[in-house]
Amino acid sequence: MKRVLLLLTLLLALHSSAQKRKALAGKVTVSELPAEADEVKITNLQSGEKLATTPGGFFTVNVRKGDTLMFRGIEIVTRKMVITGFDMDEELLLVDLDRPGTQLSAVNVDGRKITTSSLGIPQGKEYTVAERRAHTGSTTKSQRPTDEAYTAVGTDGALNKLSGRDKQLKKEVEVEKKQMWKQKLSERYERKYFTDTLKIPASHVDGFLFYSVEDKKFLNALESENNEQIELQLGVLATRYRKTLKGETK
Repeated sequence: MKRVLLLLTLLLALHSSAQKRKALAGKVTVSELPAEADEVKITNLQSGEKLATTPGGFFTVNVRKGDTLMFRGIEIVTRKMVITGFDMDEELLLVDLDRPGTQLSAVNVDGRKITTSSLGIPQGKEYTVAERRAHTGSTTKSQRPTDEAYTAVGTDGALNKLSGRDKQLKKEVEVEKKQMWKQKLSERYERKYFTDTLKIPASHVDGFLFYSVEDKKFLNALESENNEQIELQLGVLATRYRKTLKGETK
């Protein structure tokens, strides 16, 4: 009987551990622009946790697989997002929101939806690096390698601009660059430095790292490798960031 009780206790402990929520950092854009402080309210419909975006559209929320996050704001189309296993593995969860009547995913001409697929234009090779995707979306026939076959080349750039895909590709490049800077910053200082010295709550460290690399003045200091300037700018940014956290909806 004792063995059965012990087994049940272990199973319950494992189940509880598997269901434990973890902090997930994210960034919200509204009509392709970073959300402002408090512009978007975020609610975990399962846990009841409520918070708001900080400057630059950043947020950190505790989630687990299967939780539903609701994003809403004034003159913003409300969106609900179910967190998947892939989302849990993301270093930064990107959330795109729209304003009513501003979304343009395709063009309709005389009742017909015009997309690259409907025109029969092949999508070409897929690249994993954001810069190569952006380059493919904006180059012309004369700029492309001669050993790669393309049909109706020279129209990709125009169609991408028409559909907004080129903006998305450029946005991915910028995100990739910021992820690289964030990685460099996290390798430069131990996590303890952010929590003990800069007084950033442990669950918000990742959000602060992305918040920091949004600041051009700080990036200039980081590029200069000047420790005094880097730590000075980090102190200033940490003070601002802590103030934004105080304004979060409880």
